[in-house]
Amino acid sequence: MEQFNSLKSFTYLAKYLYGSELSILSKVCSDMFVDTSSDKDQFDDADDNPFIRHRIEKNKCKKSPDVTAKVLQEIEALADYLQITPLQMCLLVVFICRDMDGNSLVDMDDIARFYSITTIDTMPFKPELAKLRKLGYIGINYERGSMQYSIRGGISESIINNEPFEQPEPFVMDRYKFCREVSNFIDIRADRGLRTSQLFRKVIDLEKENYEVEFVKKVMEMLPYIEDRTLFYEICDDAFRSTKIMTNVSSTISDIYDNTRARFQIMNQLKVEKHKLISMDLIRIIPAQMFEDTRISLTEDGKRLFFEDDFDATFANEKQNSALIFSDDLKSVNLFYDKDFDHRIAPLKMVLKEDKFKALQERLEAHNMPKGVAAIFYGAPGTGKTETVKQLAKTTGRSIFQVDISETKSCYVGESEKLVKDIFVKYRKACKREKLKPILLFNEADGVLTKRSSQSTNNPTVTQMQNAMQNIILEEMENLDGIMIATTNLQGNLDPAFERRFLYKVEFKKPDDEVKSRIWLDKLPRLAPEEAQRLSKAYDFSGGEIDNIVRKCVLEEVVSGVSPNIDAIMEFCNTEKFSKDTRRVGFN
Repeated sequence: MEQFNSLKSFTYLAKYLYGSELSILSKVCSDMFVDTSSDKDQFDDADDNPFIRHRIEKNKCKKSPDVTAKVLQEIEALADYLQITPLQMCLLVVFICRDMDGNSLVDMDDIARFYSITTIDTMPFKPELAKLRKLGYIGINYERGSMQYSIRGGISESIINNEPFEQPEPFVMDRYKFCREVSNFIDIRADRGLRTSQLFRKVIDLEKENYEVEFVKKVMEMLPYIEDRTLFYEICDDAFRSTKIMTNVSSTISDIYDNTRARFQIMNQLKVEKHKLISMDLIRIIPAQMFEDTRISLTEDGKRLFFEDDFDATFANEKQNSALIFSDDLKSVNLFYDKDFDHRIAPLKMVLKEDKFKALQERLEAHNMPKGVAAIFYGAPGTGKTETVKQLAKTTGRSIFQVDISETKSCYVGESEKLVKDIFVKYRKACKREKLKPILLFNEADGVLTKRSSQSTNNPTVTQMQNAMQNIILEEMENLDGIMIATTNLQGNLDPAFERRFLYKVEFKKPDDEVKSRIWLDKLPRLAPEEAQRLSKAYDFSGGEIDNIVRKCVLEEVVSGVSPNIDAIMEFCNTEKFSKDTRRVGFN
C-alpha cells in the first residue's frame, strides 16, 4: 500500500481552498454553510467585467466539478490522517498556511480572508476551533487586546516534511486555566477590545463549554448572576498567580465595566459589604485609607472552593500559623491545684465529654436556651489557667481555636469590629470541619471584655469602637453553638454584662505550700523533699514563676555543665521578681 503523502495532499488543498468562498465548505458541511452564489451565469456582463472574471478564474473549484471532487477527496484523506473531521481540516489548512508564512497567530478575520468569505460566514468555525483546542491541535493567545489562535508546535512540520504524525496531547481545562481565560477576557475588555456585555457573553460561553469542570459547576450553582461570577473568577486568578496577591477593587471594577454608573454601583456594594460575594463569605475586603487602594482577597471558604484538593498544600504555611491547635499536638503536662479545685472544675470537665456535651445541648435547645457553653478562668498570673484549657482539650480530644487579642485591634475605623466578627465566623467554620467542636479560647480576655465606657471620654472614637466590639462578643455569646473559655488576671475589670453569660466561673488560686512543694518536686525531681518544702515556704511563687526558675536551672546546666544546688536555686529565686523582697517574712 502506497504511503500517504501529507505534503502533497496539503499542497493540493492549500492551492484550491484559497479563495474558494463557500463552494467547498458548503459541500463539506452543507447544514452549516450555504453557497448562494452561482458561477458567471448570474452576472449578465461577466465576460466584460474584469473583476468578476478574476474572481471566477481565482476560484478554480467553481469551474471544474472534477477539481471539486478531488479537493473533497483530499480533505477526507488528510482529515483521516490527522484524526480530525473534514471541517476541522479546512480550518487547519488556514493555520498551516499562516504558519508557513511566519504568521503563527490566526483570528476570524484571517480565516475569512483566506476563503474570501464574510465574517458572518465564519460562524460555523467557532465551535470547531474550541474542539480543535481541546484536541490539542491549536492554542489560544491573548495579545494586543484580542484573542487569537495558534497551531501547536510540530503539527505543521510533520505535514510539510511528510513525517509520521503524532497526535498531540489533549488540552484539559481545569479551574486554574478557566479563571486565567476569564482574566484574559477582562484584559481585552480593559483595552477596549470588548464591551462589558460582550465580556459577560464570552464568560457565559466559556462556562457552557466547560461545565464539566467541577469548580465551574459549583460557582454557577452558587452565584446566579454572571456579574458576580466574573468578578469571582478574576479574584481567583489573582490568588492562583500568587497567594500573596490581593485584587485591587478600583482597577478591577474599571477593567470589567465600561459604564461609569455601573462601576460606582458595584464599588459601593463592596464598600458597604453588601455584595453577594461578601455575604456568601467568598471574599473579604482589605481596607485602606483611600478606597481606591482597597483590596479584595479570598476568604478561607473562597480558597477551599477554588483550590479544592490543593488547598492544604497551597496554604500549608497559613495552616501552621492558623488559630487552630489540634488535640494531638498538645503535650500532657502535670498540673497541681489547691484541694478544692477539683470540685470547682469537675462540672465543666464533665460537660466537655462529647456524650455529655451533646446531651446538654439537646436539653438547652428543648428549653429554648442558648446551646453554647461558656466558662471563664480567673485568678492570679501563672496559676495554670491557659494550661488547664489545653489539658481539658487534650483529655476530651478537642482542638483549641485560640484568639490573639492583639489581632482584633486596628487603626482603621470599623476594622476592629470586623476582625472580632471574623473570629466567630472562623470558629463556626472550624466547628463544621472538626469532628468535635473546638474550644474557643480568649486568653487574657480582659483586653476586650473590660467595662464599657461613656461616650464622653477623651477619645470617643476609641470608646465607640471598644463598645461596639463588646456588643458583638455579647451577641455572639448569646448565639454560641460551641465551647468558649476566657481567661483573665483582672476579673474586676470585666463588664458585668459578660458575667451572666459565663455558665462556669472557675477561680484559680495561688498554690499553697503543699501544692508548691509538689510542683518543685515535679519540675526538679533531683530535689530532696525537705528542699522542696524549704523553697515552697520561702518564696510566694505561682506555678508559672516556678517554671521560670526551672528554666534558669536548665540553662545553667547547659552553660556550665553543673546542676545548680539548693543555694544556687535560691539565688535564682531571689532575683525572679522586680521587687527586692521576694522572701516570706520569718523564713531563710
